[in-house]
Amino acid sequence: MKLNEVPYVRVLPQPTQGLLLKYILKKIFGIKVSFAEKEANVILRVLAKSKGSVTEINPDEIKLNIPVAGMNVSVAARRYPSSDLGILFQVLGKNEYQPVIDLLRKKVNSNAEIRIVDAGANVGYASLFFKASFPNAKILSIEVDTSNFLQIQRNFDLNNFTSLIPIKKALWKRQANLEIKRDFRDQTECSYYVEEVDLNTGLEGNSLDDFLKDQEWDFIDILKIDIEGSERYLFESNELADRLLSKTKLLAIEIHDEFNIRSSINKHLIRNDFQYFEHGDLTIAHRS
Repeated sequence: MKLNEVPYVRVLPQPTQGLLLKYILKKIFGIKVSFAEKEANVILRVLAKSKGSVTEINPDEIKLNIPVAGMNVSVAARRYPSSDLGILFQVLGKNEYQPVIDLLRKKVNSNAEIRIVDAGANVGYASLFFKASFPNAKILSIEVDTSNFLQIQRNFDLNNFTSLIPIKKALWKRQANLEIKRDFRDQTECSYYVEEVDLNTGLEGNSLDDFLKDQEWDFIDILKIDIEGSERYLFESNELADRLLSKTKLLAIEIHDEFNIRSSINKHLIRNDFQYFEHGDLTIAHRS
């Protein structure tokens, strides 16, 4: 436990405090911790990083209030071993996407009517972060997995935001039938990806042009991509990369190095006059 986390122990429910104590003692003595004890530690880390509060813990989920850009955002996280708390820590605890917000605020004010595509929205935390930062933003939250998609709807329903549009599809290089694969990395809900198949699976992929056409948008201000390696298909040719980047002002992408695509994506960015830098797991790119 870090010193900055100590004050938040007292705001945890008593049962969670007990689990946290067990976690600390077991770590000291090298004893394997349980899911419940590990969960208690991650809850503490989320609260300490975000300065948030726990509003409810029930057998299915943990509900929290997280301050973002001067407002309280309500979020629900499924219980361990779900990956939700880990993603929550990254997005709303460590403010993973704050540099994206800071870059855009240099160009527009916080009340601007900006357009965002959140591809690989998982359970919607990044979309909520963007929406709190730009209240007038219109956001497409694209997610392929049914369970994650239902959790997006749950998180959106907890807040009074408008113009958050969940879409159960995938960002792809063209219109195609897709199949979910669950064999990547730790195989948790945040590691699912898709591959193209011939048969009708009920899951559809569409190009960025398709999504923009449906909304009657000419461009987007932020394109966030975290699709567990499937980004390699979006950038597999100059034509595909140029088409996607030509409609995008600011890109935040997690590049999965298992597929050895970082250098090729960086070349596409440079060719399209984007400057880029690394921030944690993200590559953040904007027009020069």
